[in-house]
Amino acid sequence: MVSNSPEQWNLEYHRKQSKRLLKDLRAGSANAKRRWQSNHPAPDIEPKLSGAQLVVARELGFRSWPEFRTYVETRHLNTAQQAAELVRAACSNDLRRARRLLQDSPGLARHDLFTACACGEIDLVREAVAKDKQQISKRGGPNDWTPLQYACFSRFLRADSERAKRTVEAAMFLLEHGADPNPGSGNEGTQPIHGAAGIANNPELTRALLRAGADVDEGLPDPDPTNPEAGRWGPEALY
Repeated sequence: MVSNSPEQWNLEYHRKQSKRLLKDLRAGSANAKRRWQSNHPAPDIEPKLSGAQLVVARELGFRSWPEFRTYVETRHLNTAQQAAELVRAACSNDLRRARRLLQDSPGLARHDLFTACACGEIDLVREAVAKDKQQISKRGGPNDWTPLQYACFSRFLRADSERAKRTVEAAMFLLEHGADPNPGSGNEGTQPIHGAAGIANNPELTRALLRAGADVDEGLPDPDPTNPEAGRWGPEALY
């Protein structure tokens, strides 16, 4: 049985415990089999390491191994660091991590303007802009992006209907108040149009960006049409 003391929880230790559980299962251990049957949602399947990790996580009170990992990796972070982790997760393909952070600390979504944009906290976005309109073009947060970029790259746009609605409202509010639809960041694939159309496939937000003047080429020059091999075409086909 794994340790139930949160202060003793350690990813490396529990990975080893998961491997030990799998080894014991394959060796026919009655105790390992009991743990597997008590905690795995499909106990009749062939045991694998991912399943053993799930059992260990559930014995500790978590729904999944990724949920347990998120808790261990973020429990000692301060509020600002947790908010940064939330934004990174929400604007990447790790929504489970973002949701776990919000589950543990719902207030993280309102930590600052950047988290508010990534999480669709439209009322805080309005309040922040009302206090200081210059925040619209201010860069910051873990990716050093503008607020509009965080809204457009939020994975909540395609995975959470309620937050998606509010995130679109936040982005459109920013555009209506002068946000640059082509802020750039020095890295390809970070323009708002890329997130809204190429990742979220959100037609409403995409149209709003195009109306505001979003560059469908994302700043990339058009190659010579007589020599297409000389350079690749921009990503306008996405839109």
